[in-house]
Amino acid sequence: MAGCSLEDPVNPLTGVSSVSTPVEGASVGTTGGATTPTSPTAPTGSTGGGAPPPPTAPPSADGATIVDPLTSGTSVGEVSGGQFTGAGWQVTQRGNFIRYRVAPMVSGFVEWENLNLTPFNPQRDLFTIMGMWDPRAGDYRENPFRVHIRKLDTQGHNPPYVRMRFISGGDQHDVGWDFLDWDPNHAYHWRLEWGPGANGNEARVFLDGRPIIRTGYGPAYRPDQHWIELGIEERAETIVGLVFRNVRIGRR
Repeated sequence: MAGCSLEDPVNPLTGVSSVSTPVEGASVGTTGGATTPTSPTAPTGSTGGGAPPPPTAPPSADGATIVDPLTSGTSVGEVSGGQFTGAGWQVTQRGNFIRYRVAPMVSGFVEWENLNLTPFNPQRDLFTIMGMWDPRAGDYRENPFRVHIRKLDTQGHNPPYVRMRFISGGDQHDVGWDFLDWDPNHAYHWRLEWGPGANGNEARVFLDGRPIIRTGYGPAYRPDQHWIELGIEERAETIVGLVFRNVRIGRR
């Protein structure tokens, strides 16, 4: 399999101009050569439909105000579709998502784990793992406070295959990391963080504790209303079979 390992990444930190802006919502074909994600443990229950905003807990030592294991058959977020298993919440359709409505955070972080990430996606389309945006600022596709992390493969896509789009106050940055050697049995730990850094505002993505993507940005990330989603409702690009668990959201 072409690509690189976590121990020997290719260009693990890419600059602002490293990725040309992809066409939003582009579809490049039908299923071909895809590996169907494996299923973890048998489902133990599911919830769906609308749910109230998650309760705000006292901040933990690392600033987390939302802690959502997703391994006990429930979520503090708004769950739409999918199924709960002993391993976590599993995507069963592309439009599945979990939404967390949080207080706006100029400086914050989101952490989660994924099982069933495979070298090839189920289809050749674009696939989004998580995102955040401001629903009061307009449609998602044109939103001035839009962030997402995507996982692509070689089925009709060029590198880098892990991409972040970070838009703050309309200031857009597209950055990525070239990686394909996913192990579906490995629990990958993701962390996205944003806010003031040593040289201005900065967003970073970590995978298993290792920095893989970084970009500076101009205006502060200051949405009027702040939604964080596993999968994106308006994109319907969630990877079928993917498992999410151990979500933590908070301020930095």
